[in-house]
Amino acid sequence: MVFLDKTQIHSHKWHYLTCPTLIINGKDDFIVEDAPLLANQLITNSQLVFVEGSGHYPYIENSKIFFREINYFIHNSRPKNIYKR
Repeated sequence: MVFLDKTQIHSHKWHYLTCPTLIINGKDDFIVEDAPLLANQLITNSQLVFVEGSGHYPYIENSKIFFREINYFIHNSRPKNIYKR
């Protein structure tokens, strides 16, 4: 997800997305400070992970933890009801 500002987050229908969703953000990211928290609140079945020791590019700055979290999420997430009606 890429958001330019908070209005873009609220303008989408994120609450309709109920499949397991992983949101990963660098702990020291100052570019999108509030976006991960807002997205986590709006996406029903989301999990937010902050990667220590990284900013806006956690997949580069701390790739070991970044990919470990993705691997864990993939192997431990189970879809519930994918679509709300």
